[in-house]
Amino acid sequence: MLGNRKRPAGSRKAENFDLLIWKTAEGYRARVRDPESGEAYSDFSRPFPEEDLSGALHPGGACRDLKHPREFSVLARDLGSSLFGAIFSGEVLVSWRRCLDRAGRKGLRLRLHLSSPDLWDWPWELLHDPRLGFLASLPETPVVRYIEMSEPIRPLRVRPPIRVLAISSCPAGFSNLSIQEELADLESSLAELRHVELDRLENATREALHGKLQESTFHVIHFIGHGTFDSRRGGGMVLLQREDGEADPIGAQELNVLLKAHPEVRLVVLNVCQGARGDGADPFSGLAQSLVKGRVPAVVAMRSAVTDRAAIDFSRSFYQSLSRRETVDLAVSRGRHAMFRQDSTEWANPVLAMRSPDGQLFALFWWEVLADRALRIASTWRRWLVAFLLLVILTAVLRPLVRRWLDPNLIYAFLNPPECPSPRGLSIAFVKVAPGPPLRPYCIGRFEVTQRIWKDVVGHVPTRRRGNALPAVRISWDDTARFFAALRRREPRVELRLPTGAEWGLAARAGEASPQRPSAETANCANTEADDGYEGAAPVGSYTPNAVGLYDMLGNATEWVSDDDGSGKRVRRGGGFKNALRNCSLTFPGRSKPDFRPEDGGFRIVREPG
Repeated sequence: MLGNRKRPAGSRKAENFDLLIWKTAEGYRARVRDPESGEAYSDFSRPFPEEDLSGALHPGGACRDLKHPREFSVLARDLGSSLFGAIFSGEVLVSWRRCLDRAGRKGLRLRLHLSSPDLWDWPWELLHDPRLGFLASLPETPVVRYIEMSEPIRPLRVRPPIRVLAISSCPAGFSNLSIQEELADLESSLAELRHVELDRLENATREALHGKLQESTFHVIHFIGHGTFDSRRGGGMVLLQREDGEADPIGAQELNVLLKAHPEVRLVVLNVCQGARGDGADPFSGLAQSLVKGRVPAVVAMRSAVTDRAAIDFSRSFYQSLSRRETVDLAVSRGRHAMFRQDSTEWANPVLAMRSPDGQLFALFWWEVLADRALRIASTWRRWLVAFLLLVILTAVLRPLVRRWLDPNLIYAFLNPPECPSPRGLSIAFVKVAPGPPLRPYCIGRFEVTQRIWKDVVGHVPTRRRGNALPAVRISWDDTARFFAALRRREPRVELRLPTGAEWGLAARAGEASPQRPSAETANCANTEADDGYEGAAPVGSYTPNAVGLYDMLGNATEWVSDDDGSGKRVRRGGGFKNALRNCSLTFPGRSKPDFRPEDGGFRIVREPG
């Protein structure tokens, strides 16, 4: 089951599951629009009697009942299960499960495209998946009533804070809502959020609302009070006040005209009853639908009566989520989760209608994001100090293991000259040496052949001490011949071989007439006068490279070259960890029979440029 895992600010990028539903002559049809999986259809009939839906979800009146919240006439689970089972069947269900698996932790946003007017009155927020539970209450499966418009919606880049205008109104003759309590709680919860600022307009009249919007810039309008639905006057209406305290209804058309003059308003929240309802004739006749069609990116509205406690819980969690720069659909899901009670279905009342494809309403400048992170670090410096100390300890413990097992060829191979690419499927770092005429240029391995490379080409590593970054040692000259034979089978068109003694010496000198003598700090030899940190072979690249970027030309592994000494013996150069420091030099050669495996015997690769 998908959980309510807390995510970092702005990190969630949910995928979309587009479900188009419309009325047909025989009933209804649903179509899944998925570019990857193709289309899927299901035909269904109304999954519940119309009178049950009307009695459960269409309470009359224009106010909230504070002490006795209305209960649905049908159990939420039964109603949501029947709705889910009717639509998510056959190919649609298969597509839903497949998309859930593909989305994983990113989440899957259910975008409902409702083409038939009566569908807006259905309880989509109660959809109940037998595997997941109520979809709308889970942050990973938000349910959105999506209104697709031709004009693209992009997140508004604003300088902090995001400004919220809380508009409250309680006209004479309507129930006495706990407006002051809700406003105070909303202000208290937002006071801790650095990127959200609340302004209030109480006992709102038309004139006061116009003046407030002209006075300052607001990004969210949050209405607390009463709303009603009157089909004779155009659908959903918000109740403001007149100067004498009487109700002054303002409809969707008037609000749209008002908000078009303020395009910085990205979200409208309607904490009123009936704010989400349609009249069965026009899908945009409900106040929320009309505002979205009128170019507001997103509207959150209560579809029926809610208690003040539920409204307070929703507002707190909703704005906390928005302050973390989460998408509006995720914010609504978190608000529903905060409202959730075992014996109540109020959590299903918030309805989200939006035209933003991904629900991202606000975007911050990069420097604002950095400043926010810096403030968080400063406010939690103790935790960071503990984390830093733990990191230092872990680094000290793990550094030797990482150096031993992480072959630097995997990184340095990306820096190879174009004429010196790695063999196919085998990352080897090369350095190009161009001595000038009459000598030909060649590519030589930046590091001695490592155990990782040896295992990949030959297989068994002949040493007990293992590590991908350790040089392959206990290697005879004959072993190198078998290695190159296997390597040439991979790359038959490329000449891969041991360096000649002249090539090795030229690369080791790196253009210097008198190279610096090695020491315990610069070479891994059998040092007796100082501790170099290693008893045996050291991970390649542990010491400073020479002038052309070659590592361990002196010490670590004594390296085979292709030369012989004229007596049938083969030559090794550079000295190794078994040699005394005075013998880790450019001029001291080691000589052995081709089948002899020195404890510190290794080699490096040369390839022809091309």
